Amino acid sequence: MMDAFSDPDVEEVVIMACTQIGKTECLNNVVGFFIEHDPSPIMVVQPTIAVGQYWSKKRLSPMLRDTPVLNGLVSENMKAKDSSNTILEKDFPGGDINIAGANSPSSLSSRPRRVVLFDETNKYPSSAASEGDPISLGRERTSNFWNKKIGETSTPGIKDICRIEHAFEQTDKRYYHVSCPQCDTRITLKWGGPKADFGLKWEKDMPETVHYVCQECGGVIDESDKARMLTLGKWIATAPFRGKAGFHINKLYSPWVSWPTIVADFLEKKKLPETLKVFINSTLAETWEEQGEKLEEGPLLARREHFGPMVPEGVLLITAGIDVQDDRLEITVIGFGLDMTKG
Repeated sequence: MMDAFSDPDVEEVVIMACTQIGKTECLNNVVGFFIEHDPSPIMVVQPTIAVGQYWSKKRLSPMLRDTPVLNGLVSENMKAKDSSNTILEKDFPGGDINIAGANSPSSLSSRPRRVVLFDETNKYPSSAASEGDPISLGRERTSNFWNKKIGETSTPGIKDICRIEHAFEQTDKRYYHVSCPQCDTRITLKWGGPKADFGLKWEKDMPETVHYVCQECGGVIDESDKARMLTLGKWIATAPFRGKAGFHINKLYSPWVSWPTIVADFLEKKKLPETLKVFINSTLAETWEEQGEKLEEGPLLARREHFGPMVPEGVLLITAGIDVQDDRLEITVIGFGLDMTKG
């Protein structure tokens, strides 16, 4: 993932991932890279100004303080007279870093930025006050740079309205492939689910018995195989590259969370839709599909009818009132002219 940010052919990097896998740390490292190796005006966008302040104090400042090459470049002197260094604004030779909130249009409408990094976009409001989409506002800051770099990371949310899902679908969609120790075929680690014949499998209510069944050969992969598999794995794109690199990864790959822990968490969270949604989003890094009746598009379009005559002359506004019945829609269409006369 980090290599993509320094690749001149990549303009945008999208990371759709589970929680606690290193998404924010990746952005921290990107900030450090540009400060030291390629000084540029940078903007980091967090869901709110408050989250931005927390990130600055708890993640950015410790990194600047404890990394020798950065400590000499970015002063952490927070004296009131030092206007070049505040919680939300820090200068360094050749550039500066501005921390914005997706809920604050004024912070998003700052000076031009070559590098814009959006963190946890699924938590962004649909609009920054009345100014519109915060990601679009942030992107506008990069329009003057031929070598712009945009990063977007988040855990997913609800299917079809999830920001990170939409962004990921426009990339080359890279997945981390590991070699099965049984057949040596490169595979991606997938949950599988109770009805699938691959993925994590365990004896009933016994997470400690979990193992992974390879989707290619059906061979058994143990937790003890995971470390070596991760070390020798590689990212493989599954769609054409058009300047946007996308990365997807779930918690089955995590070196810090074991498969028995994941299964135990699933057994607890599957009891309620609200908690199962958290598991699907935060552990599997997949979107949650709301349950309900679905309408097939084809049969509905086939029932279209010719509406009738052309709109009468003098009609300036048309309204339609719809009453939903079990087997039909009752629609009343009214045209209004000057002085609200009906036609």
